[in-house]
Amino acid sequence: MSIMNFIMYLFTMTVLFFLKNMYAFLSLCQFANNMITIRIMLEFKKGILDDDKMYAQIEKSEKQPQKKMLLEQDVANDVRG
Repeated sequence: MSIMNFIMYLFTMTVLFFLKNMYAFLSLCQFANNMITIRIMLEFKKGILDDDKMYAQIEKSEKQPQKKMLLEQDVANDVRG
């Protein structure tokens, strides 16, 4: 489990146990947490991932011949022999 998920659950549980009567605050904290998570994912996608490069790599790997798994080779050998 990543540290980000751990902190998210820890914070939620802390608020849940210590501020039980403040449901609006818990809802606000979860909303803020979701907004932060969405922003981090969008920044990651925009800054690090390159869709064109990934699609080119996928097309390249699709063109390569597929290797047979050991189970497929064993089945083919049993059928022949």
